[in-house]
Amino acid sequence: MSRRVANITLDNIDDLPQRCRRCVFWELDPVARSRAEEAGGTDIEKEAWVSTALLEWGSCGKIVYVDNVPAGFAMYAPPAHVPRSIAFPTSPVSPDAVLLMTAKIVDEFAGQGLGRVLIQAMVKDVLRRGYRAIEAFGDLRQDEGTKCVVPADYLLAVGFKTVRPHRRWPRLRLEVKNVGENTVKSIVWEFQPTVQTADQELKQYICKIKAKPKESKAFELMSPFAPVKVVSADKKDQEGKVVINRIEYADGSVWKRKGWSVLIPAEMTDQMGNGKCMLF
Repeated sequence: MSRRVANITLDNIDDLPQRCRRCVFWELDPVARSRAEEAGGTDIEKEAWVSTALLEWGSCGKIVYVDNVPAGFAMYAPPAHVPRSIAFPTSPVSPDAVLLMTAKIVDEFAGQGLGRVLIQAMVKDVLRRGYRAIEAFGDLRQDEGTKCVVPADYLLAVGFKTVRPHRRWPRLRLEVKNVGENTVKSIVWEFQPTVQTADQELKQYICKIKAKPKESKAFELMSPFAPVKVVSADKKDQEGKVVINRIEYADGSVWKRKGWSVLIPAEMTDQMGNGKCMLF
């Protein structure tokens, strides 16, 4: 029995269960949803939402297949792309998190651990995109009208923790972390200010390190130029954010942020000492 996980795209959206394929509980606000249901056009609205999400953010979910048969799926996106999210009494979703909208395993494949497979695939994707957590609105009652909301008991069972209690709609959170087995050799990063002036030039830095899985590292970059600012990649900053553009691993493999294509000569890091950073 073979398993594989694929991104949700317009090419495979019809592999969702029929009811879920037509459901726009999350994709539209309550008023727009009612109008779409009255007009009988929810399937078109669903496709339009997926298309927009693909263009503006990328794939918004995962489908798990067993022997090439669709066995389950999960859909998620930043809360700004999910109109229904603000209607919950425990909103808003944290700014560093992606919202898990809905997830379902087809009945005949239940009990095979596919739910955890989907969550693990989602964690890897969210981590790769630079988010720190996955949040979800759980349902403590589950009735016919709210089957699009993931049961709170299931979320707790796969590692989510309650961050905003409620008698019906608690908000839960799953912190994501790097569980890879590869040692990091170097990173390229930049600080992107919230407001950029016309004469301000974004600067990129390359840092040589030796960071094992789950290990944290701190850098100090001495600069003769003013002003000087201390920034953190894992803390909120009203003035801007740290963005990772490239990660080189000890085995030679490289991860790059989507849309970033600067060439880094190998000798640039070979001549640097561990813990040293260079402006380029």
